[in-house]
Amino acid sequence: MLNEGRIGDQNQLYGIVEALKSQSPNLSIKYTPHNELKPLKEIINNTCRDNYKKLTILTSGLEGINVINEIADELCPNVVVLNTAHMIFKEHPSILGKANLIALPKHSIDNDFLKHASEKKTEIIQTVGVSHNSTPTIIKQEYEKYAKEFQWLQGKDKIAMIVLGGDAPTSEGKIKFYTAEEAAKGADLIGQFCKKGNYSLMIFNGPRTGQYDHTTSNKNEWVHKNEKLDITTSAFVERLQKYMDPSQFKLYNFSHISPSPYKAGFWVVKNAKEGLCFLPGESTSMISEGNDNLPNRTIIMHNGAMNETHIKHVKSEVDAGRTILFTPGFIEASVMPKIDFTSRAKPASAKIANILLKKYLSVK
Repeated sequence: MLNEGRIGDQNQLYGIVEALKSQSPNLSIKYTPHNELKPLKEIINNTCRDNYKKLTILTSGLEGINVINEIADELCPNVVVLNTAHMIFKEHPSILGKANLIALPKHSIDNDFLKHASEKKTEIIQTVGVSHNSTPTIIKQEYEKYAKEFQWLQGKDKIAMIVLGGDAPTSEGKIKFYTAEEAAKGADLIGQFCKKGNYSLMIFNGPRTGQYDHTTSNKNEWVHKNEKLDITTSAFVERLQKYMDPSQFKLYNFSHISPSPYKAGFWVVKNAKEGLCFLPGESTSMISEGNDNLPNRTIIMHNGAMNETHIKHVKSEVDAGRTILFTPGFIEASVMPKIDFTSRAKPASAKIANILLKKYLSVK
């Protein structure tokens, strides 16, 4: 059940579907808009009339919760229902006992919710990070699509990538900022690291970078709608030039007009002789995508836009052996510390697909 207005939620579903197809290629997959409930109910009714049929309904986010509540009276044992989300919504308790499974990042779950879910016979799948559709195949395809944008890196062995942070809300809706001042200080750290280690640097920003006026807290409506740089990105690039020649770095400025080639950047880092990716602590999806695609090549940078949930997420990624935190000591060493990834947590989409197939779809 897709919602085109929620790209992150939609990509979670695409990621789970790709993981299901990789483990069970013969599954029949149908994509349906989340608001087309009448045909969905007809499919459910047809399934329930035939004991030999099985139907699994995948939903995501708040809109997915609403879908489950709308179809609850139509469900039967032949139908398995899952909701996946990046956090617990206040509406989630309403689908306990209706959904068979709810997939959530482990850092967002509390014991009361787990107890309530157990009582209602809804299984909670606890993941590290969230599902997404940035698979090795996808990032390679993205690189092939944008290859000309990365020709300046040909022949370079040491390549780094940074995704700048962005303004983000707390659970109460208050906006926390990734400021121009903080971006400039980040450029001091990254610039020194790259200069000492002789790294070339790809710079990516996103839709939340410089999204708000940090003085008035008003939203900057013009940001990323034209080629003009937001003040946060500008501050990073200007300060970086103190350490690096412009030929050693390139900004891939985000625009709502055209897609960002950041996934192609993942491919470049993955295939570099010495590749590193610096990820922003407040972006759950970007950290999940980076850590799943670039084992032993990611470093998380804390920033002022992180709320308590972001902090818990980063800790869960570090504890699971999927990444490390940036420290000033990296500048002196100019090298990525080695990590033992033998107990590295599975990508969220793979874990969810595995549980669906083994426990609910009887695929051994």
